[in-house]
Amino acid sequence: MSSSTSGTTKKDHAWRWTKPIPGELKYFLCAFCDQRNTGGIFRFKQHLVGTHKGIKPCNKVPPNVKDWCTIALKRNDEEKRARIAVHREIGGLESLEEDDADDHEMTNVAASESGSAQTPLGGGSTGQPKARGPMDKFVS
Repeated sequence: MSSSTSGTTKKDHAWRWTKPIPGELKYFLCAFCDQRNTGGIFRFKQHLVGTHKGIKPCNKVPPNVKDWCTIALKRNDEEKRARIAVHREIGGLESLEEDDADDHEMTNVAASESGSAQTPLGGGSTGQPKARGPMDKFVS
């Protein structure tokens, strides 16, 4: 399946191991085991590698294809980690390992005589800068 029915070219080489299902836009078949798949190419690579992450592993995939997909998944993971590191370095992201509740501190606005000051809820300072949101450009 080199291109979808909508006319857009699928650039990932793993699409060559899929077969289209006539009349279906969301589904495709594995060229090796004929399993019906939905989702994107990342999920299909998980099927070929056999990682058991949300999809049944392919039992008929040749070793060279499995190795190619394993390398592609590792490269994707490394690129993702590099993007996250760059975002953290420029201050766009906090640690992604923390819970969502810890990622975005809520603030209290305490009025003082000289104006207003923002402090984290619960008082005190965590030593880390407050995550900035879209409303911060309207509030000083």
